[in-house]
Amino acid sequence: MKMKKALALVLSASLIAGVFAGCAKKEGGEQGTQPKSNVKIGMVTDQGGLGDKSFNDSTYEGLKRIEKDFGVKPDVLQSKQQENYEPNLTQLGQRDDLTFAIGFLMEGSLKNVAQKCQIRSLL
Repeated sequence: MKMKKALALVLSASLIAGVFAGCAKKEGGEQGTQPKSNVKIGMVTDQGGLGDKSFNDSTYEGLKRIEKDFGVKPDVLQSKQQENYEPNLTQLGQRDDLTFAIGFLMEGSLKNVAQKCQIRSLL
């Protein structure tokens, strides 16, 4: 089972890299021009929120790099408590192309939202 999760993670990372490679056109051919993208990426934090100096911050740093490199603006909702997980995931799942649920505590909420909204989860 762990091998399946690891494989899913590697494949999803490759897919994400492929999506952004396709979106990385330079506008007007000028150097230093930030590419623009219509791809929307959401991130729902664990209750630790941004500033936790852990996995929430690490993921957010990655999203900021994607923003810089590919012009994709991250859409972040911070969960103050576990009861915020499902509403936050539902909100971003309905409006963004890809949503990250940060933290193992969100596993049940992510599965519920994926079923309810008929979206695909990589769990």
